[in-house]
Amino acid sequence: MPQRFPSPLSNQIRPFDAQFDISTTSGAAFRDAWETNPFVSALTSLELNEARGLGYEFIINKEDRIRQRLEEDPDNYPILSLEEQQEQIDAADLTKVLKPEFGETQESLDMIIRMKQEELARQTVISMGKDGFAAGAANIGAGFAASLLDPVNLAAGFVPIIGPARYAGLLARQATTARRFG
Repeated sequence: MPQRFPSPLSNQIRPFDAQFDISTTSGAAFRDAWETNPFVSALTSLELNEARGLGYEFIINKEDRIRQRLEEDPDNYPILSLEEQQEQIDAADLTKVLKPEFGETQESLDMIIRMKQEELARQTVISMGKDGFAAGAANIGAGFAASLLDPVNLAAGFVPIIGPARYAGLLARQATTARRFG
C-alpha cells in the first residue's frame, strides 16, 4: 500500500511504495513499546524538564514552575514564544501532530521534535509491514517483551489485586461505618 513518506533525496512528500519484513516491523514495535513504557517515559520527562531549565525533578504543574523561573530571572531563562515554536514545528512538517506549548526552550523543542519524528518513523515502519497472523503475533510479542523489560511494569505485575466481591464488601463496610458517624 503506498504511503506518503519524505524521501532523503527530496523535501517533497510523495507516494512511497514499500513493505517491510517481519523482523523490521517487530523491531519498530519493540522500540515503540519501549519508548512509551512508564520507566522510559519518566526518564524522558526528567530530561525534558532539564532542557526546559527546570532541573531534574518531577513537576506536576510545569506552567507554574516556568512562570516562577521567569519572575526570578527573566534574562537568563530563554523560552521560545508560541510563534517561534510554530515556525520550527512547521519547518519540521509536524504541524498536524505537534502544537506549541508555553515554556519550551530551544533545547526542549528540539528534543520534542526529534522524539515525534522518531515516533512517526516507527509507526510508518509498523504500518508498512506485512499483513497476517505471523506478523501481528511478532509485533505483539515484541511489544510484550519491551514491557517485560521495564522495571515499573514488572513491579506492577506483583501488586496484589483485590477481587471485585471483596472490594464491594470493603466499600459496604465503609459506607455503614460512615453512616453511623455521619
